[in-house]
Amino acid sequence: MGAALLVPGSLALISANFGKERRGQAIGTWSRLTAIASGIGPVLGGWLVEGFSWRGMFCINLPLAATVLLSAWRRVPESCNEQTKGRVDWLGATWATLGLGGLVFGLIKSNARLD
Repeated sequence: MGAALLVPGSLALISANFGKERRGQAIGTWSRLTAIASGIGPVLGGWLVEGFSWRGMFCINLPLAATVLLSAWRRVPESCNEQTKGRVDWLGATWATLGLGGLVFGLIKSNARLD
């Protein structure tokens, strides 16, 4: 679910930081890297599971996350809109999280009910 939330956030950052003349090129680069990662990810995950353990597949996220956070902190400018007057809808976010989490939990456990 976390990765799915990164897609609209990353596209919003592209829209906020690139002008109209370069936005198409930036989205094309984003799409290209997404396609490459979609191809490399399963192969790398399989290699980590075979070579180390299934836990090793999750450890690859730590250096990647650290690199992304450091790069974002150093290179991505703040894109806050000063004219925005809204607040975070914590109640809505909580219900959405519980609803999506419950749906995923139900799908995971549904196979056990069939046995």
